[in-house]
Amino acid sequence: MPNLTNGSRIPLATSAAGWAYMAALSDEARAPVLRRLGPSYGDRWEKTQALIMNACEEYSRIGFVLNPGFFRAEINSIGIAVCDKNGRPVYALTCGAAASTLTLDRLRNEIGPRLMLFREKIQAALNVKAVATIL
Repeated sequence: MPNLTNGSRIPLATSAAGWAYMAALSDEARAPVLRRLGPSYGDRWEKTQALIMNACEEYSRIGFVLNPGFFRAEINSIGIAVCDKNGRPVYALTCGAAASTLTLDRLRNEIGPRLMLFREKIQAALNVKAVATIL
């Protein structure tokens, strides 16, 4: 798989961006998304869906998701949703790099809090009221 660039398309079900987006959805809004994704994953869906649901739980606890090599085995990544004034996710901010240089500890303790601050600045610039980072 080539390196990602601005505008690259990535899978919703396996990427930190997709997990963050889905985690920020309400349960009611997430259910039809999961139903649409399932058939394209075949026998891998059960594991993939479990990872998505774990990411949703993680997001509700710490405010972002960690993707330790599931999207690409050698890449650790993190994702956080940016929401509109009604609390609906409109896009996701992510950071990822080679697992050998970007550890999960660094993502959790350094990058995650910075992404949360960056999201707050973006929402303030867009004049979006603050939404809870813990849903």
